[in-house]
Amino acid sequence: MLNKLLKYEFKSTSKTMIPLLLSTLALSILTSVIMTISIRNIESSIEENALSNVLMSLFATFSIFSLFAIFASAVVLTIFLFARYYKNFFADEGYLTFTLPATTGQQLTSKFISGFVWTVLGMITIIISGIIILLFGTATSGEVINKELYNVIGNILSELKDQVGTSNYILYITEIIVSFMVSCAYRLLMIYLAITLGGIIARKHKILSAVGFYILISFVISSLTSTVTSSMFISTFSVIDEDEIINAFISIPHRLLLFDIVLSAIFALAAYISNYLLLKKKLNLE
Repeated sequence: MLNKLLKYEFKSTSKTMIPLLLSTLALSILTSVIMTISIRNIESSIEENALSNVLMSLFATFSIFSLFAIFASAVVLTIFLFARYYKNFFADEGYLTFTLPATTGQQLTSKFISGFVWTVLGMITIIISGIIILLFGTATSGEVINKELYNVIGNILSELKDQVGTSNYILYITEIIVSFMVSCAYRLLMIYLAITLGGIIARKHKILSAVGFYILISFVISSLTSTVTSSMFISTFSVIDEDEIINAFISIPHRLLLFDIVLSAIFALAAYISNYLLLKKKLNLE
């Protein structure tokens, strides 16, 4: 039954998500083209005094608007996923949702997998869009890509690799990717939990209650995480010698990333279990 739920979930959400992600990429390409034209026209106006100030203003305005639109797509994606979760479980559609021949765990898991996949794809799309704009949109006359910026980024990564070693460099990249994936799952489940708490506990203003629960949960988790992280730093630097400081600076990022992965995984699991138990035992449908 889970496979059927996932098939329906992706089929339904893809009608909105695929156009949204493709339009974000298309907008980033268009923005990079407009920015490139702007830069080259500005260079031309400096050398030949041939560019109209009005045209420059239009290019600049469109570029800024496009950048805001690209990042706004992430907000739209988030709102869409959470609104769908709320409507499917706690609005009128909830009656139909829980009459399907599927367990509560299957319903929740299908929502989580779908939301996780679209969240990761959305973040990757934003990152790719940013790279397109930074590298291609800032290229000067006679260049397709901003070679100076490209070389600066390459030199920084190469220097980092030389400083920490190849094995640590690969490990950093792996840990960052894993941390990113686990963090997406954790944050998604935390917001689902806040929506569930708001939907079950509040009789009115459920969405407002969900926002309040999310702020409360985030505050508690942030306070706990900050306290543990600070203690880790203090305990690490209090026991090392001056000769070991360099090695400590290499090992600390590993510890922090591993700590983030483990803690996020624990919080994600706790959020999933809490969500499941709340949905299983009590629903407050409109």
